[in-house]
Amino acid sequence: MLKDVCYVVRPAKPSLGDWRWVYDELVQPTAQSTGLRCVLGTVMGETGTLIEDLIKNLIHAELVIVDISGCDDPKTFYQLGVRHARSNRTILITPNQDDVFSDFQPFYSLTYPNEAKAFPAFRRALKEMIDKIREQPEEPDNPVQRYLNGAARLVEENRDLHQKLDDLQRVARENQDLKEKMADLERTLTTLAAAPQSHRPEKRIVFTPLP
Repeated sequence: MLKDVCYVVRPAKPSLGDWRWVYDELVQPTAQSTGLRCVLGTVMGETGTLIEDLIKNLIHAELVIVDISGCDDPKTFYQLGVRHARSNRTILITPNQDDVFSDFQPFYSLTYPNEAKAFPAFRRALKEMIDKIREQPEEPDNPVQRYLNGAARLVEENRDLHQKLDDLQRVARENQDLKEKMADLERTLTTLAAAPQSHRPEKRIVFTPLP
């Protein structure tokens, strides 16, 4: 984990100049107030952008904040998918609540305001989310991690239990076969012990003297 790193995924469609105020006024100061160091990501496909660097931050950053503005940007949702597949500790932000899919709504998401007078309330709400996430860093906070820690884990546990049951049944069958063989041997020995002993006539050797 890149401890104390908050990696920020910005939307690809708005220009950085049009969006930068979200980072400068809302995200960065709030994250820094919790002890995190913000790293602003570049847009996938831009000249000089290395996808390996993006993936490293998406997987290992302690916290990732993703602006999902527009809700139809494949570059943004590719990065969100990488994060969800590998980690918890993710917050979605957007200026429009309709951008948040219904499957994401039970998790951490915030709508940011356009008016400066509403900035303090947003910062407080974001800080509360960050504090809660840092208190429970492994609590599933997206659909993928919830599945992996819930249904998938149960499936895996059930698979292990079935394997153990199969092993026990195999041992039981082997024990039953051994028990039957021992019973057969015991019956054979009992039969032999109960059978009357036949006495053969004793053979005597007769020596004839030489003439």
